[in-house]
Amino acid sequence: MVVPPPSVLAVRGLSAPAAGVAEVVVALGEELFAGHFPGRPTLSAIAQLAVVEAALCAWKGRPCTVAEVGRMRLTRRIEGGEVVVRLEEGDGEGRLGFALLVGGELASGGRVGRVEDEGDPRTDVRTANRRPAGAEPGRFWGGGLPHAGVARMLSRVLGCDGETIACEARLDAASPFAGLGRQAGLAPAWVGLEMAAQAAAALELSAREEGAGGRLGYLVRLRNLRCGPPTLPVGEIVGVEATRTAAVSTLRTYDVFASVGAEELLRGELSVLFDPSPA
Repeated sequence: MVVPPPSVLAVRGLSAPAAGVAEVVVALGEELFAGHFPGRPTLSAIAQLAVVEAALCAWKGRPCTVAEVGRMRLTRRIEGGEVVVRLEEGDGEGRLGFALLVGGELASGGRVGRVEDEGDPRTDVRTANRRPAGAEPGRFWGGGLPHAGVARMLSRVLGCDGETIACEARLDAASPFAGLGRQAGLAPAWVGLEMAAQAAAALELSAREEGAGGRLGYLVRLRNLRCGPPTLPVGEIVGVEATRTAAVSTLRTYDVFASVGAEELLRGELSVLFDPSPA
């Protein structure tokens, strides 16, 4: 695994207050906040998974990868500084509980599954530029997405029928997440989660009037996120679909799917809370 530069994720301390429990202090580099969101920096869900992964590697003393998220709730924004990651061994099948604490208060928590890396046998995943199925051409005003610079991963909308959107996305080589793969040119597969969240934001934009501003959407829950391959090739085209399954006031829930070529990258369910005012 490529070790992230100290300025991105730096482990400041490790303790084991009880059997099967660890607390890891991780400092957050400014790069993790760039473009998410302009004027209101917020640590994204994938950045929080990167923090969990870094803490897990420090605790186990070897490379580990988050391969699934059984559940995750994000209860408050993280705006910078450092976090305390509390890890707890779980059911003996590689899953464990985690909590991110800021100033002693819970910011997010849940359960993740991990794999302990022994090399990367699946580094040849490449795109075939396959168009995701399930959506007809629709309107989209890309300027409304509240992401800037390398934080904007969505590159093209292929179609939208009002409930499902199909998009293409890519991870820029300048992204801080591009350096977190197990070897050069690879990023963790769960980076596709941010692509799916941006597709969901684009779906909501498609229902608004042309020229209307975007709205900040805060990912507040993940369920049953499963990654296929452990890594995502940096710069490759990813097909992303998001289907709205529930809407209550400003809270939206989506089934999401991402693929690279003919291979599934990830799938799962996410919920986003939209700010009612334009970004």
